[in-house]
Amino acid sequence: MSVGAASVATYSQALLGHIGHERGSIPEAIGHLRAALERDPDDADAITYLAIGLMGCGDSEGGERVAERLMAVDPLAPMTWMVVGAAPWWSGRAKEGLPHLERAMAADPG
Repeated sequence: MSVGAASVATYSQALLGHIGHERGSIPEAIGHLRAALERDPDDADAITYLAIGLMGCGDSEGGERVAERLMAVDPLAPMTWMVVGAAPWWSGRAKEGLPHLERAMAADPG
């Protein structure tokens, strides 16, 4: 497979994951997002949607691990801080996430 074809395949999997997420087909979306991340492990958008999808499907521990991965890949993005701050909420530890959510709001108050 050429570099261009590999890039298209990665983007296609990520796009299918994003579409599945928006349509509410979260388990299917998770599969596409994981496939995209096998090809491009630093795709911050795919990591974000994967973390949200895992948390939403009840895998809060998996979602937290993916949120930590997102922090390593894209630590400056306000959305990263939102995902990291939301992760403890899914495990009944909402207070732990507040500093991260506040940092996200300070970085992008709009």
